[in-house]
Amino acid sequence: LRDIDEDLKRNRIYFPLEYLTIKKNKPKQILNDIELQKEFSKNIERLKDFSDLIYTNSTIGIYKLPIRFRLPIALASKLYQGIGFKIQKHQYNVWNKRHYLSFVEKLTKSLVVLFEIFLVRNIVENKKVENIRKYYAEDVIVRSPSITTFDCDKVVEATYKTLNQFPDRELIGEDVISCGSIDQTYLSSHRILSTGTHIGEGVYGKPTGKKVIYRVIADCLVRENKVIEEWIIRDEKSILNYCLN
Repeated sequence: LRDIDEDLKRNRIYFPLEYLTIKKNKPKQILNDIELQKEFSKNIERLKDFSDLIYTNSTIGIYKLPIRFRLPIALASKLYQGIGFKIQKHQYNVWNKRHYLSFVEKLTKSLVVLFEIFLVRNIVENKKVENIRKYYAEDVIVRSPSITTFDCDKVVEATYKTLNQFPDRELIGEDVISCGSIDQTYLSSHRILSTGTHIGEGVYGKPTGKKVIYRVIADCLVRENKVIEEWIIRDEKSILNYCLN
């Protein structure tokens, strides 16, 4: 998307026809007509919305690839989607301006991928639940709308219970926001897309065999590379809608 202006200047249009509403106009006409550029920007918005759906749907497949392929493909996907968000932020104005991700933006996106691959996958995908103890302090405080716990054992116990109900659960890191470290302490916020099949009995009732998709937001206070406090909320309504309907 960011190369459209450059392509037009080279007298070419690389754009899916089904999303293009100005098919009869030549590249030079578009470059010299502000109204045509505005119309083209609307086309870009439609294609960007569709591409976001593709990025989201492909994430599960990407994270099933062997690690040597998973890391570069996941990173490329996250970075290119980030460029799309930047174009969106600038009202889809790609005219005479090529959009890039800054070093900090690239670093943040990279952290999302690394968090997903080497932390979440290590615990959830490989079912190494006890590895939680490597990343959470023994006396970690975890706050949720339903309960507050004060030790890591409760985090491990809750994870086992969740996996009993959704053994194929997958956690897909969508975004991470973090601040700089001060005395080896920092805050981070994680938005996660979670999927799984309800095939075990638990707080959501008897197993239904239904696939669930919901989001989780977890804010973490980290000190010396261990979570010492966490605030977590999940979309319980979505889970219930899948399980009960």
